[in-house]
Amino acid sequence: MSALCDGERAALSELSTATECEAFRLLHAFAQHAEHTGEDEFPASLESLGERLDMSVPGVSKLLARFRERGIIERTRAHVPNKWAARYRWTAGIERPF
Repeated sequence: MSALCDGERAALSELSTATECEAFRLLHAFAQHAEHTGEDEFPASLESLGERLDMSVPGVSKLLARFRERGIIERTRAHVPNKWAARYRWTAGIERPF
């Protein structure tokens, strides 16, 4: 995994299972790829992540919801069945003005 900033390391250290850590790694890689191609968001399919993480679709959905609650990712667009996966923006480590 490419170098993480302090905020990303803090978010990763709060994860408690190997599956959560693997999901973090995958989503970070997706975000890095999007950044390298000039995009600010990336697609993440529940089915594809479920296969990669050996989880059910509802389980992946709950995991992504926890990541959103923790400020690791932000959903930018909902999925459209049989058209495209939901889109996300990587937000771990990004300081937000309040």
